[in-house]
Amino acid sequence: MSYAVQLMDAAKASAGLSSDYALAKALNCQPSRVCNYRNGRSTPDDEAAIRLAEMAKIPPLEAIAKINAERARTAEMRLWWEKIARGAAAACVMLAIAIAGAMPGNADATTVSSHAQKQTLSPSIYYAQFFMEPVTWRQRKCVSLNQSVSL
Repeated sequence: MSYAVQLMDAAKASAGLSSDYALAKALNCQPSRVCNYRNGRSTPDDEAAIRLAEMAKIPPLEAIAKINAERARTAEMRLWWEKIARGAAAACVMLAIAIAGAMPGNADATTVSSHAQKQTLSPSIYYAQFFMEPVTWRQRKCVSLNQSVSL
């Protein structure tokens, strides 16, 4: 079974659709196109792959890469698209882990605000001078702590 067929079945199940005709209406395409996808006469284009992936609640880049791997004409391109698909899946897992780790459990607002009040930034005059002096491509300036020297 091809990935396009698996993706269509997952999209139908996730969206609660009962037929390929209903899937075609949801994809805003002709029913014959969905029939061609299912019978292997054609593969979904990137736009259809994105819509199917969103309906199936999977990462669109992964779906695009897997479908492009199926329709690749050379083994080299097939391997390239499969590598992208694996990278997209891994990136989604890593992103989910990062988001879950970044969410605070029981944050104490008083601790956060007291920490923010303790940290003060002292503005530097040299920092301000560096960004306020006009610098063009013809005249570059090197700003040191005490003086400005033309190059």
